[in-house]
Amino acid sequence: MNALIIGPFKAGYLYLSAAKDMGMEVSVITTNRDFYAVPKEQQKLIDHFVVIDNFDLDNIIPAALKLHKEHPVKGVVAGIEFMVEQTAHVAHALGVPGFDPDKVATVRNKALMRQALHDAGVRAPRYVHATNITEVKNAAKIIGFPAIIKPLKMASSIGVAKVKNSAELLAAYKNIVNDRVGNYDQIPGSEVVIEQYLVGPQFCVDGFVMTDGTVHAFEFAKTELGPEPYFQNIGFTMCRPEDLPESGILSDYVMAVIKAVGITVGAFHSELRLTKDGPVLIEIANRLPSDHMPVMSEKATGISFAKCALAAVCELPLPKPGVPKARVAASQYVIAPGLMGQAYKRLDGLEAITSSPLVDEFFIDIPAGKIIPPYADARSRIVEIQYHADSIAEAQAFRERIIKEIRVEA
Repeated sequence: MNALIIGPFKAGYLYLSAAKDMGMEVSVITTNRDFYAVPKEQQKLIDHFVVIDNFDLDNIIPAALKLHKEHPVKGVVAGIEFMVEQTAHVAHALGVPGFDPDKVATVRNKALMRQALHDAGVRAPRYVHATNITEVKNAAKIIGFPAIIKPLKMASSIGVAKVKNSAELLAAYKNIVNDRVGNYDQIPGSEVVIEQYLVGPQFCVDGFVMTDGTVHAFEFAKTELGPEPYFQNIGFTMCRPEDLPESGILSDYVMAVIKAVGITVGAFHSELRLTKDGPVLIEIANRLPSDHMPVMSEKATGISFAKCALAAVCELPLPKPGVPKARVAASQYVIAPGLMGQAYKRLDGLEAITSSPLVDEFFIDIPAGKIIPPYADARSRIVEIQYHADSIAEAQAFRERIIKEIRVEA
C-alpha cells in the first residue's frame, strides 16, 4: 500500500514516518529545491522519490500517473498549504479519494472561501476582493475602518495587517505587492481581500474528514498573536476538548464551515475568532497545521494527526490513540519587533527558561548575528520554545514567564 505526499515541507514530513509506522510504502513528488529540498534523514523514509522541474500540473500529473502504474497509490496528501490544489488534481487523476478539483479553490482563495460561507448562510466576515489600487480604494468605502487586508492566497500571516484609514490601507497594499522574498516559492502578488476587523480571542480547530463524511475535530488550540497592526502567530496552547470551555461552539461552527467549503476527505486546519456573535472563520485549509502543532497535539491527546489523515484518504481504519504525555502542550515564539531588519547579539534568559522541567524542546530559528527579517509574520520569529503543563492556567503562566524573562539584546 502506497501513500503519496506532494511537496512535503516541515509538518508535511510527519507523513513520512507516520506512513512507515502504518506499514505503508512512502512516495514523494517534489522539486527537491529551495524550501522543498528534502533533508537526507527524511529521504531515508521514502521508497519512491520522484523529482520534477516544477509543481505545474503538466509535470505533477504525468509523474503521478507513472508512479501509480508502477506502485499503485492508495491515497494522496498535500505536504504544505501551497500543494493543496495540486493534490486535489492528482487524486482525481489517480481515481483515489480527494477534494473535488473544481471546488478546491475555496480552501486556497480567501475570497471564494468567504463567498462559500455567505452562500451557505454560515457566519463570515464582510469582504471585498481587490486586484488593483483602484479596487482597493473602493473597497475601503464598502468595508469601512478598521479593516483587515491580506493577500488572496498566502499563508503564515504574510502581508496581513489591520488598517485604520485609507493611508494605512494603501501602504499595507504596497507592502504586499512589493514583497519579493518568495517564501515557499510564492510571492503575495496584487490580489487581496479587504474585510471587516473581527474582535475576540483566536483559536485553531483541526481534525480530519473520512470518506463517509464523518468529521473528527480533535485538536483545539488557543492562539497568541503579536502586537497589532500585524497578526503574527507567536504561541499556541494545545488542549483536550474537555479542557476548553469554548470547544463545543467552535466545533459546531467548523462542521458548518467544512460543509460549506466542500472538504470531503483528509486533514483540515482552521483558524477562527470567537466574536460576541459567535465564531467567525479566518481561514480553513485541507492539510495538516503548520510548525509543530501536530506534534504538540499528540502530546496532549495521544492522537497522531498524520496517521489519522493518512487513514482518512487511504480509507483505512483509524489508528488507536496512544497515551497522552501531558494535559496541555504549548509553544511560545520569541520575537523582537523593535529589532526587525537588524542583527541581534544574544538572547538573555534563554538558558534559565529552557532548563525548566516544563520545557520539552526549543529551536533557534534566527541565530545571534543574523538579520531579523523586517516582516511581522513567521519569517521574524527568533526562537520557538515547546513546553507542557497540567492545566491551561499553568501553561499561560509559563508563557508569561517566557515573555518576561527572555530578552533579545541588540
